[in-house]
Amino acid sequence: MDHLQNLENEDFQQAFAYKKKEEAYLFSCVKEGDVGALKKSKITLDQFFSITAQSGEYLFDRAVLTKQQTVLDYVYKLARINFVKQDGKSVDVSITDDYGKSLLFWAAQTNQVDEIISLITA
Repeated sequence: MDHLQNLENEDFQQAFAYKKKEEAYLFSCVKEGDVGALKKSKITLDQFFSITAQSGEYLFDRAVLTKQQTVLDYVYKLARINFVKQDGKSVDVSITDDYGKSLLFWAAQTNQVDEIISLITA
């Protein structure tokens, strides 16, 4: 679906009436699972938890509620960057990020089953 069509949808407009058009666009991208558009917008991990709808729902919540696994995979990728060691390949599972969360937390929140198993057995 074209994200601009979402912006013209009456229910969508009502939900995001007080939001900037740019933020409504991001919600549309998340709803449709358009990771390419999210990457183009240079969305940050922080924005997934700071941009809210009128209902108080975060962008991350929208991804979970609409079961957009590709978006959740992207969130995990953004979070994982904080745990990569200086070698650029391995991750440090003993630390927490600026949010006080572990890599295992992020893997669980974003439904990364293989990563969860790998992190538990590491």
